[in-house]
Amino acid sequence: MSVSLFGQFVEHPKLVAALSERGHGSMTAGRDRARDDAVAANRERFFQSLNIRPTSVVQPKQVHGNRVVVVDQLHKKKSEADGLLTNRTNIILSITVADCLPIFLFDPGHSAVGLLHGGWRSLVLGIVSTAVGTMSDKFGSRPKKLLVGIGPGISRCHFVVGVDVAKRFRAYPQAFAKVGEQPAIDLKRIAALQCMELGVRAEHIEIHPDCTACLPQKYFSFRRDRPAVVEAMVAVIGLR
Repeated sequence: MSVSLFGQFVEHPKLVAALSERGHGSMTAGRDRARDDAVAANRERFFQSLNIRPTSVVQPKQVHGNRVVVVDQLHKKKSEADGLLTNRTNIILSITVADCLPIFLFDPGHSAVGLLHGGWRSLVLGIVSTAVGTMSDKFGSRPKKLLVGIGPGISRCHFVVGVDVAKRFRAYPQAFAKVGEQPAIDLKRIAALQCMELGVRAEHIEIHPDCTACLPQKYFSFRRDRPAVVEAMVAVIGLR
């Protein structure tokens, strides 16, 4: 079982881009051996359902920053990063999410892909700009040719924030609403607007409608569940 996320990716049969669901189990390890083993088994089953070799999957140590790493070989030490890029076949990029946005980047002309962990901190710090700029520098990608998929994540209906967070996004007033008297932010729209500012065409940006906080049977949500140990989905992208 896998999630077919974006219609614009379907016509590229060598591309794999997917997100696990709650039914696949948690994809984030804890601090005990039994949990780590269970998560490893969950990940292996999910990857195999996509015909992905688990040993071909790269997972960074996510730190809610803007660092983006180009992956050109497997078996490197796990990097601290919230974005991964590659133009190599059979290297599968992965991140885990539990409300933050999985942002999928694909350049069909240069056979390059990227995957970003789009939490509010990373978006404030410019991870989208860093990733698109690095794809241009390293692979020759042109923003207007990029295809972008913004995956399931917390939506404005549940992302109520304090004034200190809201003011960091004051450049995007069209992404704001109010829930009661508090500001709420549409991170998906902000990610899309940031892509367009860089030259990505609006028609090449596909936003998945699902809100992780609204769908407890389908997705883990940190903000909704506040678990003692984080439970999360895994997103993957790569070229076979």
